[in-house]
Amino acid sequence: MRRALIATAASLAAALAWAWLVAVDSRWIDGAGTMVAASLVALTATAVVGALLAASRWAKRLLTATATAGLGLGLSIDIGPLWIGAALLSAYAIAESAGSGLDHVVRGRAAAGSPPPEAAAIPLLALAHPGALGLAQPSGVDAWDWVLAGAVVAIGFAYAKAVPGALLMTRLALPLAAAAGFAVTGWPAGWIPAVLALAAAALAWTKNARIAVAPLARPGRAVPIPPELTPREILDGAGIDDRGRSLQ
Repeated sequence: MRRALIATAASLAAALAWAWLVAVDSRWIDGAGTMVAASLVALTATAVVGALLAASRWAKRLLTATATAGLGLGLSIDIGPLWIGAALLSAYAIAESAGSGLDHVVRGRAAAGSPPPEAAAIPLLALAHPGALGLAQPSGVDAWDWVLAGAVVAIGFAYAKAVPGALLMTRLALPLAAAAGFAVTGWPAGWIPAVLALAAAALAWTKNARIAVAPLARPGRAVPIPPELTPREILDGAGIDDRGRSLQ
């Protein structure tokens, strides 16, 4: 467990370091770097929680992906002391998450009650959407981009919490968000956030995504059971005999 804690702490520290470097770097202006930084930290924090608390296999892969993404972002940033520290932390996080560092805390197989991959991917794609908008527009984002990113994240959060109507919103509103984002951002960069939103919407139409938030079994009316068919221990606990008469 100690090794896993160190590995996840390194992943989160690396994400925070890269987020700071991207947010303050002069190449990312007018909030674009902030969007990228927010998505990187949010995805890494989600992966840490998923690995340590839920023992999810997808969390291990996501930690590798976010650490790799941090190194990729570093290619556009001037090298300095913080850059070197972030690179070392990312390299260590990649080695541990891609290797055996988390094997003793992450399940080898999916648990019986764990959400299907489609259901887990939808909120993650929503969290990645603001970062995609920032990557597509390093010269700056406007208020409309923030509204669009917030809407997509809110839909993903609502789906993850199984809020009534969230599945329909995911299926219908996300394609509209993708079209709106593409219209604002334009080609070719606009395809990045558009693909993420469309992928989440497409997954929402799968059977597994529906079952995850709308179980097949629903509560029904209580049906009385005749005393003669009730187990003896239940009758004794209720203080009645097999004919329904009180034992008092």
